[in-house]
Amino acid sequence: MNATMSQSTPTYEAHLDTADMPLDLTSPVRPVDVLFYDSGIWLVREQDRVFVPYRHVNVVREVDESPEDDTTEP
Repeated sequence: MNATMSQSTPTYEAHLDTADMPLDLTSPVRPVDVLFYDSGIWLVREQDRVFVPYRHVNVVREVDESPEDDTTEP
């Protein structure tokens, strides 16, 4: 059975301090999922998964990209 992602799947944005990181990451990172652990986070991207220690994490937030939320009522 194949599982597909629904359109209601949250999108994340991770702002990182990449100055001393050995990885080639550009902040902010837009992973499809974030897994939180005691010593850091796993950023799950479509092509791979990257571990980032908390000392390099500034902010992780959920971003709602649904078009109906962009409209405001007077």
